[in-house]
Amino acid sequence: MPASHSDLAVLVIDDDPGIRSSLSRILRHDGYRVDLAATVAQAMDRDNWQDYFAILLDRRLPDGSADDLLQQIVEQAAHAAVLVITGYADLESSLAAIRAGAADYLLKPVDPDALRTRLRTFADLKLSQDEVRKRDTQVQFMIDHLPAGAAYVDNKTGAVRLNPTVERLTGFADDELPDRDTWFRTLFGERGKKYRLQYEKDRLAQFPQARTLTLRTKDGREILTEFNAYQYNEHEVWMIHDVTERLRVQEELQQQRDFSDRLLETAQAIVLILSPDGKIVRFNQFMQELTGYPLEEVVGQDWFELFIPEEDAPRIKELFSKVVDGEEVRDHVNAIQTRDGRQLRIAWSAKTLCDPDGQVTEVLSIGHDITAFREMQDKLVQSERLAAIGQVIAGLAHESRNALQRARACLDMLSLDLSDQPRQIDLTGRIETALEELQRLYEEVRNYAAPVKLSLGRCNLQDVWHMSWQHIVQTYKELNVSFSDVVGDIETACIADCHRIEQVFRNVFENAVAASPAGGKVTLSCQDAELDGKPAVMISIADEGPGLTTEQIEHIFEPFFTTKQKGTGLGMAISHRIVSAHDGVIAVVQEKQGGAVINITLPRGL
Repeated sequence: MPASHSDLAVLVIDDDPGIRSSLSRILRHDGYRVDLAATVAQAMDRDNWQDYFAILLDRRLPDGSADDLLQQIVEQAAHAAVLVITGYADLESSLAAIRAGAADYLLKPVDPDALRTRLRTFADLKLSQDEVRKRDTQVQFMIDHLPAGAAYVDNKTGAVRLNPTVERLTGFADDELPDRDTWFRTLFGERGKKYRLQYEKDRLAQFPQARTLTLRTKDGREILTEFNAYQYNEHEVWMIHDVTERLRVQEELQQQRDFSDRLLETAQAIVLILSPDGKIVRFNQFMQELTGYPLEEVVGQDWFELFIPEEDAPRIKELFSKVVDGEEVRDHVNAIQTRDGRQLRIAWSAKTLCDPDGQVTEVLSIGHDITAFREMQDKLVQSERLAAIGQVIAGLAHESRNALQRARACLDMLSLDLSDQPRQIDLTGRIETALEELQRLYEEVRNYAAPVKLSLGRCNLQDVWHMSWQHIVQTYKELNVSFSDVVGDIETACIADCHRIEQVFRNVFENAVAASPAGGKVTLSCQDAELDGKPAVMISIADEGPGLTTEQIEHIFEPFFTTKQKGTGLGMAISHRIVSAHDGVIAVVQEKQGGAVINITLPRGL
């Protein structure tokens, strides 16, 4: 609780009983405590000088004068204001007393209002000074007992007082760093001038920020310190923290964080972080390159709506909920959608990330793109299956060839015996046609199952497709479908197996002719293209038929799938294998206005 005037005491020193009595009544009425003295001896016979905030001193006393007593009073009551009571005749000497340490003077007879005004001013000053001293004491106490290093600086004198922590930190005792100049010179060595200049600038700006300073201890070690300063009345408080270990740990943490970030961004695997409700928090560069989505474009969006195929979303959401509940997932495979509409097969491992209280904050998922691996597995299984089929068909074709040959020989002999029976001759012809169809079927299956071995060389594709169309013309005796090609100035040469590519064109042309109406037209166009960043040529073959359904497009390159009433369903499957063996691509495009378009893209390889 702040002090009040009633806590303040006044000493009245005057040899006149009347003046002592009147002054005492006035002062006590105003709430002050009053002590009285009539002589110098009575005045000096006390040990409570610290109680007085004001002393009223008569200019002349029986055993001395203010000149004799003033110096002793100032020494004993350094914080008290001395008012000299004087008459007009002594005014000059009273002014001299003020110069010697008195605070003011009062003329006899003393005016009560003037006295009250002066004392009220000194009382307020006394209370303020006491409060400042109290706060200074508190501040100094806190500084002395702070676990951090602290220094208390007197801005008037430049004196510096250190707390024990600074002494432990630097090794220097308080008397070895008595002022600012010594402080900067001793603790900072050759850096002292630089630090002092920065300190003076910060001081003018009210110390806007902390500074990291390299401090030299008494035993020659160098430590990093964080220096903060605060201005307080006529003082400054300096705070010094040893941050050597903290900065070292921060540096290590930053290095680990940088390493983690580099690892995250360079890892050839998806690193995905989702919130517990399935919102995208972060993913790495590999994920961006894989899907075509920049992180900043999709952060905060729903993972399941954006990346998971609609038909898989309910199942994947259910699995994600189990992960949030604490179940760890390993090697779960599901599809994700890329920006360009492709679907990739990803093998996931996932677990939760929790805060110190054990609450789930995020879900970390690591994903490996196994699309190519699965395709390779499928191709391997297909190759093994084809090899097995090839072995069976090769043996079957070998055995059946002899049987078919014997059947044909018997039909030839039977035809001679039935030369005069036209109806029976027609039947034998049908049997022979069926045997030829069976032989062709064996050969197609055998060709499909056999490995595709290429004989590469320079190939003019325009010559090849013209040759293929001529083969169609010769095969279909009553062909009522026309053909045209649009090439322009496109170069049609590439490195390929001409015989195999001719087989591809023939299969595609046969399908186009079979789908075209009477009087229809098959149109071939050509344009430059790219495959894996390398020059390629794309040939588009379009018909005027009814087109293909979505299901037919999906299965057209599968073996034994056909849209024709007759046929083995191997033509397009064989074409797909041949184009793939050339590192090319064959695909179906459904035209909106009807008809189907087969695009064959082959690397030029020139």
